[in-house]
Amino acid sequence: MVRRPLIFILIFLVILFEYGCDRSSSEIIAKHIHKEADDQAKIEHAFRTKQSGIFVTARGIIIKILSDDLRGRRHQRFIVELTPKQTLLIAHNIDIAPRVENVRIGDEIIFCGDYEWNDKGGAIHWTHHDPDMRRVGGWIEHNGRRYE
Repeated sequence: MVRRPLIFILIFLVILFEYGCDRSSSEIIAKHIHKEADDQAKIEHAFRTKQSGIFVTARGIIIKILSDDLRGRRHQRFIVELTPKQTLLIAHNIDIAPRVENVRIGDEIIFCGDYEWNDKGGAIHWTHHDPDMRRVGGWIEHNGRRYE
C-alpha cells in the first residue's frame, strides 16, 4: 500500500523538524539532562525565594505515597525527594491524565509541571496535557511510560 511509506516519511519529517538533522541522539539526551539540572536549580531558588508559577522538568525519588485527594478534581499524590534537603508534593490530576501505575517508595520519576511554593518544599501540579489546548502540558515518566 502507498499509505505505509507516506506514514514513514511523515514521521521522519516530524523527527527532523523536532531535533534537526545534525543532532545525534546523545546530544538530544545531554540537552534533556542539562535542562533537568537547570530546572532543579530553579526549584531550589524558587523555594528559597518563595516563588510560584514556574514550569519545570526534574527528577526525584518517591519517598511517600499519599492517599488520593478526592475534593474537586481528583489528584494522585506522592512526595518526591529531589535532594536530601528538598522534597516536593506531586499532585497529578487523574481526572485529566491516567493514574501513574505501580508507584512504590524508592521509584524514580521524571516530571514536568508547574511549581508552587509552600513551606514544606513546594508542590508540582499541571502534570498533564491541557484539555483546552491553550498552554503547554506537563507529564510524569515512571518505569519507561509517560503519563500526560
